[in-house]
Amino acid sequence: MIRLAIADDHQLVRDGLRMFLSKLPHLKIVAEASNGQELLTQMSETEVDVAIIDINMPVMDGKKTMERIRQSFRSTVKIIFLSYNNGLHFVRKYMLLGASAFLGKTSAIPVLIEAIEQVHAGHLYFESHVPEELIIEISTSIEVDYTPILGETLSRREAEVVGLLCQGYSCPQIADCLFISKRTVERHKANIFTKFGVDNFAQMMVKAIIHGYYDLPI
Repeated sequence: MIRLAIADDHQLVRDGLRMFLSKLPHLKIVAEASNGQELLTQMSETEVDVAIIDINMPVMDGKKTMERIRQSFRSTVKIIFLSYNNGLHFVRKYMLLGASAFLGKTSAIPVLIEAIEQVHAGHLYFESHVPEELIIEISTSIEVDYTPILGETLSRREAEVVGLLCQGYSCPQIADCLFISKRTVERHKANIFTKFGVDNFAQMMVKAIIHGYYDLPI
C-alpha cells in the first residue's frame, strides 16, 4: 500500500485525482489539502509515502512546502510536483531541489501512477520529453546531503564566484569579471566545494540553490 497526500488549490484537480487514484487497491489517499500549510498539518497526524504537490498554491506554495517536508521528514516522503508548465527549466530546478518527479498537469493518469510507483520504490521519474543529458545531471545530485554545514557559510567573494559558476562561467571568465587571478578563482572554487561537502559541479549547484546563493531561471 502506497500512502498518498495531495495538495492543490483547485477542487476539481483534487476531485479528479481522488476519483482515479482511489480506484487502485495499492494506492490510498491519506491527506488532501488546498495549500502547503494545510498539507503539513495533516502530514503531522498521519504517515505519508508520496506527496503530490501543486507548484502554485496560496498561503504556502509548492517550493516552500517541499522545504518544510524535507526539514520534518527528510527523504522518507517522496515529492511529485504538478504544474501547468513542465518545461525543462522547471524540471531542472525543482528536481535539483529534491523532488523525485515533476509532471505536467496535462499528463495522462497512467503517467502519474507510474511516477508514484517509481518514486515510492526510490527512483527518480522523468517524462519522455526530458533529454538524457538533463536526466544524468539530475541523477548525479541525488546523494547530496541537504543539511546545512553549520559555521561554513561562504564569504562575499565565494558567493560571487559560486553564482558565476552556476551561470556557466569558466574560471578564466570569472577572473576577468571580478578582476582577480585565475588561481584565486580556483582557490575560491576549492573552498566552496569543501564548505558544501561536494565533489562535482551538479552537487555544488544543488547546495548553492538550497542555501540561497543561486536561483535557477524559470
